[in-house]
Amino acid sequence: MVYGPCADVRTDGGCEVPVAAGGPDRCVFLDAAPLYAKSSAAPSSVTIVDRSPATAVPLILSELPEHANSSDELRRTARRLVGSVDAVLFGDANWMRVRFPPSYRARIVHDVGLGAWPGINARDRNRVALEGELAALADLGVPGVHCVTGNHTYSGHRPDAAPVFDLDSTRLTELAATFGHRISVAASPHTPPTHLRAARTAGKALAGAAICMVDQPSTADDLAGFIADTRSHGAVDLGFVPVVSVVFEREDFARWSQYPNARIPSGWSERVAESTDVADTGMSLALELAELLLRVDGTVGVLFASTADPAQSDRVADAFASLAVDLRRRLSASIPGASTPPAG
Repeated sequence: MVYGPCADVRTDGGCEVPVAAGGPDRCVFLDAAPLYAKSSAAPSSVTIVDRSPATAVPLILSELPEHANSSDELRRTARRLVGSVDAVLFGDANWMRVRFPPSYRARIVHDVGLGAWPGINARDRNRVALEGELAALADLGVPGVHCVTGNHTYSGHRPDAAPVFDLDSTRLTELAATFGHRISVAASPHTPPTHLRAARTAGKALAGAAICMVDQPSTADDLAGFIADTRSHGAVDLGFVPVVSVVFEREDFARWSQYPNARIPSGWSERVAESTDVADTGMSLALELAELLLRVDGTVGVLFASTADPAQSDRVADAFASLAVDLRRRLSASIPGASTPPAG
């Protein structure tokens, strides 16, 4: 990694990879990190997809709840989201490292009439293999590509696999931009070292990112502060899409709350604890937060996500679809055209 830090620095500044597994005793980017400088590598000659930022009409995205490596399950779940969300984001999952390649999953989703926003990670492939994947996605014409460094193979079910990391998320973004993709990247404003997060995000924008997907903020002010900080580093055209978590069971909420850098909005714990219908409460909370975040200057959409068990994929997909429809209906009164999903 050249342009660190990654998103999984522990709260004590430690690396996600323990020292016993070969990791450093502390993140090497805690105090300073290199600023982005354009690579001298020759770009691809391919330019197929418009990577311009989202339009004035907010993007409503969701994760794609899925069972790993089942094309039938992918098709069935994707069909439940057709006509509601603009596109579905899919990438790695901590519990399952071996998955269908992004371009194959995107083809399946595309064929049922749903926009695919695949995640590409730099952990598993060198830059030549990544170019092939990006070329396939450009040929398919996906609405967006999400570029991440990727969690170390130490986590997940295949710790025996060798990590590649020929590139990091910033340099992967630069590579994806040569294919003309609309690129999204990730940001974790509340993960150490917090003072470097905005500058690193701005570097990704300079590398070619159009959209930044932000780990769920606890308040609209948190999001506004991070956007302002990132823009102060030069990323004036970057659009922001905050994650909005949807709670279905108390177990989901407990799992999410245990994440080291989780940001739980005020009042959520009490409302979930007191609820007689946690799923209904969770959807109400998500809808309320999504509306608030979309009012923040620089926010161009939201991404509904969940820590629910993969076995609940149908239930989660139906909830995401319902939330997207309800949110679009609420927005349509104040944003002309918001009731219609933006093209591509």
